[in-house]
Amino acid sequence: MLGLIKAAVALHHLERGNVRGGVRELEMGLPHLVENAGHWPWLDVPALVADLESVLAQARYWGDAFAEHVEWPVLGVRA
Repeated sequence: MLGLIKAAVALHHLERGNVRGGVRELEMGLPHLVENAGHWPWLDVPALVADLESVLAQARYWGDAFAEHVEWPVLGVRA
């Protein structure tokens, strides 16, 4: 559960322009998501993790300019 909460908090931080806080929460939350993926059989955790890693990479790359450049994925959804 901690991984999902940290992911939600990270996205909230990023959406509000707190890139440093968003990066920190994703760095702490992603390992928990991977370790506990079996707890949510209805959730495509590998897809969610891949999308969150993409957001994390963008946040690290763009830094404070993240909001101007972010390409938000539809988290965890695959066509």
